[in-house]
Amino acid sequence: MTNLMGMVGVVDLEQASGEPRKRFAEELKSARELHPDRPTQTAVARWARTSKSTISRVESGTGHIPPDLPTTLDQIFNTDGLFKGLYEEIVAHSFPALYQRRMTLERNAIAISEWAQTVVPGLLQTHDYAQAILRKGDPARVTTRSQRLFGSG
Repeated sequence: MTNLMGMVGVVDLEQASGEPRKRFAEELKSARELHPDRPTQTAVARWARTSKSTISRVESGTGHIPPDLPTTLDQIFNTDGLFKGLYEEIVAHSFPALYQRRMTLERNAIAISEWAQTVVPGLLQTHDYAQAILRKGDPARVTTRSQRLFGSG
């Protein structure tokens, strides 16, 4: 997923899950064809302030979806968040299955807290903290190691 990591805000749709991506393309084509003006891809591109080739690639399911395009398409076609929702689904499915549940939970979260057991790096440790850590690992070596680290027992 080079584009997902390498280019902020752009989803590599070739690697994303096919179903939401295919539906996005079909919904865009359908919205364009059902619009009273029956706009061409060029007209939709002009309204969305993007290129005709972007609209063409998105409709064919082969191109990137710029992050602001779904919201713009929802406004143009008055689709009440349809394109934005599909885009979010595409983004969520572009991550490994292991992380998809977390992504769903994060989207609906009010707050996110995370805990990880860590040790303060050596240069930031106080003498008492270092002794407590060393005592947990090998109590017999505490005095020797702390003398080496801090110069005193």
